Amino acid sequence: MPRKVNIYVELSDLALKEQVLHKLTEDWSIKWSFIGKDENKATPEKTAIAVIDHPQTIPSIAQGVIIIFVGKHKEKNSFFAVVETPSPDSVFTVIRRAYSYWEITEQNTASLYSEKHEKQALESIAETLSAHIHQLTRQSEMRIALVDQLPIGVLGIDDENTIVLANPKAIDVLAVEDIPIWGLSVSSLLTESVGKFIRDEEKKEIVINRYGQNIIIRKAPFMLNDEFAGTILVLWKPTEK
Repeated sequence: MPRKVNIYVELSDLALKEQVLHKLTEDWSIKWSFIGKDENKATPEKTAIAVIDHPQTIPSIAQGVIIIFVGKHKEKNSFFAVVETPSPDSVFTVIRRAYSYWEITEQNTASLYSEKHEKQALESIAETLSAHIHQLTRQSEMRIALVDQLPIGVLGIDDENTIVLANPKAIDVLAVEDIPIWGLSVSSLLTESVGKFIRDEEKKEIVINRYGQNIIIRKAPFMLNDEFAGTILVLWKPTEK
């Protein structure tokens, strides 16, 4: 099962932020865990990678965090990388580089081997990861295409009740075309009753009213390598199914 990586994305350009978060949720080879502003402030040491675009955010970032600055900044050496002309693809590419750096750093810190053995171990890990990522990339492309074409809404909720996936039909049913929902808690988007519904092991279906229209929601556990990884919510309006 992929290791969980805590990432804090705080960008003033909300459209860019939404697109970057969306690309991360499509990257199934890594289990990204999105850290909110309040959580980073309360426990900054939990953040592994931070993506920011304002100098005033820097003091809230803990020492040792890999910082990616989006936009122009005169002190480029203060950051892991500076993306001066940002786009969703360019920011995502740098985040993947930051993840690789973070992973190697973590492995080096935990390693008890000699330099020779460590090099051999890293080479072996790199080969395994390369093959695994290639396989996961093909699988994820197929899964995403299938989910995107479903005639009913699908939301993916991780084990911390954070929205990590939403297909086009779910965005349409919930009328959130202009709202970046990736990284939001399901309770903040769909009320606490839905959060309680997810935690209730007995209840299988709930009906909520949103903007004067009823929406039916059913759930199923999402498993990775026989371990619980989150919840899949299927939703539709009564007249659509």
